Amino acid sequence: MHDCADGGLAVSLAEMSIAGGVGFTVDIGGAVGCFSESASRIVLGVDPKRVVEVLGRASASGIAAEEVGVTGGERLIATGAFSVALLDAETTWRDAIPNALGLS
Repeated sequence: MHDCADGGLAVSLAEMSIAGGVGFTVDIGGAVGCFSESASRIVLGVDPKRVVEVLGRASASGIAAEEVGVTGGERLIATGAFSVALLDAETTWRDAIPNALGLS
């Protein structure tokens, strides 16, 4: 689980993928869908066998929820927006502060 408040959905998905070591493929409507920040949105990683159950429970609780994609592979793919190798994303994320400070 990850919130979308810092960087939006794309950043949340990327951070989850880096932590889990697995890529994703999503269809979230281009750049606006990828980077729109919202404090009231979260991303859940759900076993494919339980997606219908989780969506049903959310609906029964009055919570808007939708399936946006699948996990797997070695790339971070948002259809119509980007496709990045997981290893490249991890390296960029890990080295961002040292690079900004000229420490690398």
